[in-house]
Amino acid sequence: VASDAPLAVLQTRRGVVPDAQSHWVLPRLIGVARAAEMLIAGRTITGAQAAHWGLANQAVAAADVLTTALALANDIAANVSPLSAAMSKRILWRGLASSAEEVDAMERDAHLILMGRPDALEGGRAFGERRSPMWQSAVPDDWPYQ
Repeated sequence: VASDAPLAVLQTRRGVVPDAQSHWVLPRLIGVARAAEMLIAGRTITGAQAAHWGLANQAVAAADVLTTALALANDIAANVSPLSAAMSKRILWRGLASSAEEVDAMERDAHLILMGRPDALEGGRAFGERRSPMWQSAVPDDWPYQ
């Protein structure tokens, strides 16, 4: 996020309530007190504050936002199995409403699904050979869930 970007949840200042599950997500990301400032008071914060609070990964100069985002996207595309990333994302979001034991079960299930698949074999092989992996999975074709 740009360091000087204004970020706000302004619905209460417009006579309605914030939506998009913001009352559930924000307290878990930034704590109840900070979430209350944003959700109830409609406080505007900067990108730098958002990064400090953990609402953004990092704050950079506005001119560097696209370059920084593309660098992260390129790193993920080159070094992360698409299927592993999608499954990890699923566990991350579902885990917010789950117990530690439930998350453990989700992780275990994902391991059982992924181990022995081409990407797991390629990842280990590429690591051992000190080269970039050549992923074979495609989420639309290999997604194990309905």
